[in-house]
Amino acid sequence: MAMMALTTSPALFGRRVLPSLTCRGFAAPVGTIYKLGKTLYLSMTNECNARRLIDTRGPGFKVSPESGFKRLPDGYEPDAKTLADLVNIRVKSENIGENPTIAFAGYGEPLLRRKVLTETVARIRDTYPQSSVRVVTNGLVGRSIVQHLIDIKVSNLLYLPFFYLSRFFFLFRVCYKLVFSLELIYVCLSLSPLSK
Repeated sequence: MAMMALTTSPALFGRRVLPSLTCRGFAAPVGTIYKLGKTLYLSMTNECNARRLIDTRGPGFKVSPESGFKRLPDGYEPDAKTLADLVNIRVKSENIGENPTIAFAGYGEPLLRRKVLTETVARIRDTYPQSSVRVVTNGLVGRSIVQHLIDIKVSNLLYLPFFYLSRFFFLFRVCYKLVFSLELIYVCLSLSPLSK
């Protein structure tokens, strides 16, 4: 399979020209999709209902510039079609395989855009039914969101930061396992119905 060229160039979004990721005429601002390891990350918003997850990692934390991680341009929030199209482009251009790992993360809180998240997951599942879909969250959302994420077939939640653990467990009360990583505790939740 031939590799598609991904280039960075200016593109018109609204009334402003912004740096964008361009592939075969399709453009989105840099930072809308980025890659860490083998996982594709989608940024949905810069808005947050608490301290931003990236800020909780401390002042010395940096994301590799090669990943493509960047704050979204002010006022820009991608729609579900754009996000799903970017996944398709990256999967094909980088030979990621038929079952990519997709994470909703970025600078802001993805669960603040529940409708777009729902539609994007549905589009990804239509194309890649066996993919792993993860949501990185601060966990400060209503209890009903967990059932909603199960219903739309999100594979797991990655909850950060650990100083909200008591609130998180109160809200969710689902199966969990602690995974220790360098300086942070991640709580990985399997979003499947609990066995009785």
